[in-house]
Amino acid sequence: MRYRMTFRVPVPRTRIPLSYNGALSAHLAEWLGVIPPLPDSHDPASMPFDHFVFSRLVIKSKIVDMKSLTIKLLSPTVVLYLGIPEAGGDNPRSPSALLGREVLLGTEGQNLLIERVESLPPPIWSRRMNFRMLSPTAVPGPDGTWLRADDARLSETIRLLLLNRYRSHFNHSPSVDEELTAVVDPTYLSQRGGGAGVVKRVRLNASGGEPRDVHGFVCPITLRGNPRLIALAYDSGLGTLGMLGFGMMG
Repeated sequence: MRYRMTFRVPVPRTRIPLSYNGALSAHLAEWLGVIPPLPDSHDPASMPFDHFVFSRLVIKSKIVDMKSLTIKLLSPTVVLYLGIPEAGGDNPRSPSALLGREVLLGTEGQNLLIERVESLPPPIWSRRMNFRMLSPTAVPGPDGTWLRADDARLSETIRLLLLNRYRSHFNHSPSVDEELTAVVDPTYLSQRGGGAGVVKRVRLNASGGEPRDVHGFVCPITLRGNPRLIALAYDSGLGTLGMLGFGMMG
């Protein structure tokens, strides 16, 4: 299920950290009743199930200050897209009860206020679907690095992650059909200098307090295969770390 959440900015020109993923994830996880893990391993087999995924904040007017590593919010509202998989095993609570909640993101203690939560209709699922990325997609490689968009291992790693997630969430494998391929737009990559040109680095705080850099990528992508696997990727994120704001497609 996909939701659009609108936050009101009560204090004009509120500043939020450039790296807001961890704080926003903690708020969402607490409200929805799940724990957002930050795995110490990049091994796809060890990745836990992502109960939700969220986009980057959509801010119509802002000023990014690289010196202070903050974003000054000039718009009166900010939009966030939230995806939650259909009911399976453990499913988080609906976000419909979040109206009026405060989100403490401001660097000087300012709150954002959730003033609207809208449910959005799902796409018409098919065996071939094109998506754009609403947040960077992070796909772990077996050697402890993050795969780039032009890595030959990308498609199969994404497929294995989704199959593991499907089994974890629904407690069974897809019936017969385990097909899925993920192909990034080659023209888009070529125009931006290959995989290195679409990398987005996001800094997170690990459980021990030390910062950790996640290297995701942002580019158009085409998924082909089992529509139920595609739907799960849409609702819970492509790749890993969906609950930390990675891998949302639109």
